[in-house]
Amino acid sequence: MNSTRLSRYCAAMAYVTVLGIGAMLLLDILFWLFPKAILDSGLTVTVDTVRGFYGSSEFNLPSLPLWQRVGGAVLSCIPLLILAQGLNALRRLFKLYATREYFTDRSASLLSKVGSRVALWVLADLVSQPLISVWLTMMRPEGQRLISVSFHTENLESLFIAAVVMIIARIQREGIALACENKQFI
Repeated sequence: MNSTRLSRYCAAMAYVTVLGIGAMLLLDILFWLFPKAILDSGLTVTVDTVRGFYGSSEFNLPSLPLWQRVGGAVLSCIPLLILAQGLNALRRLFKLYATREYFTDRSASLLSKVGSRVALWVLADLVSQPLISVWLTMMRPEGQRLISVSFHTENLESLFIAAVVMIIARIQREGIALACENKQFI
């Protein structure tokens, strides 16, 4: 692949990444604020039948008052905002690549940020799940309130990918340092 085509692909990926960030946040907020409209429009929300919706298989989101859904939206957006930081770093990295700036301290730093934000996203998601389940069930009678804690293989896979990306960024930094050393000898 020639470098002009690669630059175009990177520029396009930077644009797609922005769209992905916006769609991710918008859909999450719409899901929480307008669940009845989403369901009435024919769209479906799939809930894991084993784990349920935040630990409850008999959960009816549209029946919650707006203030409780807004709180759920805020709590669920916290991990997504952390992920959005990582995706924004990825967008900036694609923009650097589009200008053919591949092996620089700046690109290695952005790649490291992508990995670290994915790891923080997983950890924030693990912390937010119990908070959301408590928030959503706090108005239930005693004995029906829940604290849902879960760790899934998807979390482990995301942490592995985050670690790999951070290691690659570290290797890139070492390569940059070696190339600078070699330039000084020439």
